[in-house]
Amino acid sequence: MGRKQSGQGKYFYICAACLIFAVLCSCVSFRGTLDEKIIKDKALSMVRDGVQLLEQGDYEAAADENIRALKMYPNVPVGDEALFNMGLIHAHYKNPRIDFRKARSFFERLLRDYPDSRFAEQSRIWINVLLAIEKSKEVDIRIQEMKRDLMR
Repeated sequence: MGRKQSGQGKYFYICAACLIFAVLCSCVSFRGTLDEKIIKDKALSMVRDGVQLLEQGDYEAAADENIRALKMYPNVPVGDEALFNMGLIHAHYKNPRIDFRKARSFFERLLRDYPDSRFAEQSRIWINVLLAIEKSKEVDIRIQEMKRDLMR
């Protein structure tokens, strides 16, 4: 009863506390990655819904869905896809509210915000195509002005 403890019991409790701490830390880390995956999946689902709406010809709803994904989940890696889709929506030939400048701005933003994106090269191509369209429209306007001047 009056024996002196050897100190091994203290080490046991310290080791047990460290083990519990390590397990708790790994659970928090796992939960963080799980939450990130859920957020990414939600954002990806919104972007995919936007693609389906685009294919159905509902351009306004498609744009809204992609913008919502960008605003709700700004730091999620699917932002590049949402920006690319927004460019396509605004450049789509059947879109009654076609806007080449807006489309180009989305492609440029994609290149600025996601330079290593898998959509980067396609965005560069779209930017050049849209610039060529804008230039050809300017040439058409000049030709029309010259025709009017000649008719006077």
